[in-house]
Amino acid sequence: MSSLGAEWSLVPNLNEVFITKAAAFRGIVSALKTRGIFDKVLLQVPEEVRGYMVSPPMAISKMPAVVFQYVLRGIGAVGGVEMVRAVAVDSLLSGMLKTMQPLVEGMLRLFGAEPGAFYRKLPQIMENQLTGITFSTQEPGPGIAEITITYEYLRNVPLECFVYWEGLFSVTWRICSVVGQATTELLADAHHNKGRVLISWQR
Repeated sequence: MSSLGAEWSLVPNLNEVFITKAAAFRGIVSALKTRGIFDKVLLQVPEEVRGYMVSPPMAISKMPAVVFQYVLRGIGAVGGVEMVRAVAVDSLLSGMLKTMQPLVEGMLRLFGAEPGAFYRKLPQIMENQLTGITFSTQEPGPGIAEITITYEYLRNVPLECFVYWEGLFSVTWRICSVVGQATTELLADAHHNKGRVLISWQR
């Protein structure tokens, strides 16, 4: 039986419940190769994770989501959180965004070209992509959003795993033609599996 993710897992059957479609992972692998750091990151991850990196599953296939934790931590070791953020943006623009284009266009028609519309719909957007991560969005004021991310089945989640989401969220600024900024913070709780992305934007 695989021990993949044991260092983070809160449950015995992690890789049966914490799963994701592989489209986003393929985007990360592509971005790492484009940036010329694939081999460096490969050296930072366990052998089982290397297998996923060298031969990523098909985009619609499901895979253990904890593989992302290892790869994102490896990217951080190679280039810091700035590199994690950049790879996240690259991975979405080069791959996943293309497959989500109909959804993006539909949301723009329904809710207008505002990032807040996307952030409010995150649970619905992500429910068919992965299980085991929950998103909660608050909007303290116009042009401001606070998104809390919880890794339900993990503990001691690295900062890189929250910065990754920050990078993905920032792509909405480009889609909506706004200027935005964001910061990410870890939240103190019993399992250290929560983080918050603080976002603001203006035209």
